[in-house]
Amino acid sequence: MKVRISRRRFITVVPLSVLGTAVLAACGASATPTTAPAATKAPAVATTAPAAATTAPAAATTAPAATATKAPAQASGQKASLTVWLSTSYTKDADNMQMANVKAWGEQNKVDITIVMDSSTVLGPQLSAALESKKLPDVLSLWDPALAPQMHRAGVLLDVSDIVKTISSLGGGIYDRAITAVTIDGKQWGVPNQMSTEIFYVRKDLVAAKNLKVPETWEDVIAVAKAINNPPTIWGYGEQLGTASYDAEVSLTSQLASYGASPFAEDGKTINIDNDGTRAVLKLIKEGWDAGAMPKDSLTWDDSGNNKAYQTGTAAMIYNTGSVLAYLQQNDKDLLGKTAFIPIPAGPKGHVVAGYVYGYGITNLTKFSDEAKALVTALMQLDTYQKYIVAAGSNFLPIYKDLASMDLFKDPNTHVIIDSLKNTVALGYPGPTTEAALDVWKQHTMTQMVDAVLTGNKSPDEAIKLVVPMIQKSYDQFNK
Repeated sequence: MKVRISRRRFITVVPLSVLGTAVLAACGASATPTTAPAATKAPAVATTAPAAATTAPAAATTAPAATATKAPAQASGQKASLTVWLSTSYTKDADNMQMANVKAWGEQNKVDITIVMDSSTVLGPQLSAALESKKLPDVLSLWDPALAPQMHRAGVLLDVSDIVKTISSLGGGIYDRAITAVTIDGKQWGVPNQMSTEIFYVRKDLVAAKNLKVPETWEDVIAVAKAINNPPTIWGYGEQLGTASYDAEVSLTSQLASYGASPFAEDGKTINIDNDGTRAVLKLIKEGWDAGAMPKDSLTWDDSGNNKAYQTGTAAMIYNTGSVLAYLQQNDKDLLGKTAFIPIPAGPKGHVVAGYVYGYGITNLTKFSDEAKALVTALMQLDTYQKYIVAAGSNFLPIYKDLASMDLFKDPNTHVIIDSLKNTVALGYPGPTTEAALDVWKQHTMTQMVDAVLTGNKSPDEAIKLVVPMIQKSYDQFNK
């Protein structure tokens, strides 16, 4: 097996493992553990996997029979080979285990495996070039929610409904949201392998010092942020506000949805941003901004911005995945004890969290589709998959319903994360996950609207009028 780790990944990962206390990047990325499991200790993914049931609930009406976890026998003298692209998560234990699992399957099934593992920032441009040249990997991580729709439109993805049908019999079944995220025209074009949601992190010691309670609503957040604000030592609320951050777009989309506002309505067509809910959110964020309770450099933060702010003690509240919790558990027990881990605050429409679904894709240019399907199916077998989720700490959320009761999620802090899945919706909510909805997200449209109010001297009405044509353009682009 060949493994290529780019120089960029070496620079990113090695210093973190050496320094130990380095601040971890990315909302969807947890702390890098100081000790990673050796690749030789990874569980075997093929020989111990249970046989896939043939009675799994159908993921699509045309789904074929259950998929095997072992590579088929090849004709004499012919040996199968697969190129596998894996995106890093900055959760080093999980990354190492995933690589080891792929390697183990290849060795057990006598399939030559070439692994390319790197960050999505590096793999993204490489995938664009590969699409142009039609020299695609056989299997790849779907590191971006927009990848499956985009690659399906390009006609390069293999229908993997049979794999989804097979694994749907495992672990109490798969969450509907995970299947919906990879479904186009009734078929699955990706195999979901993890989900994300968000929780709220609050410095409960600072809140208690002001005789206040942790916030329950978005109005509470701004009130508490102003009360505990003490710049330049610490800011009340480290909200992601920059167009360099997709986390900003997700958090703002979630907040807007809790007020009944969204780029598109339930039909996925009607623009639903010009309403009183949007105006209320814009006024509330502006109130916190004008009070100086949000750091001004949050406009330039990338996806690691609020992680770093909370972990270094310069923000008293943030909105993030379980990555910060994992970091605190491993690296800062003092700050862990000062932190309240609570659900995302509610708006008038309740708690709403926009979350991601990630997975695996298989390209239809592969010469070894049976082997590619067998590999992915093996990676999703329950014993192997559960160990992978444990290795990721609280950073990855399982797609199998029964795994919500794992010991990992019995801790009160991590239980908040898994419990938040009930309030988590896919991009495009309250409508379907469409290419138009994903394009609005990719263009940072909601963040541009908020920033127009904060720094562009626009009123809420003017900011709304600014982005309505942008949303319409995204819709028109995919609905000609």
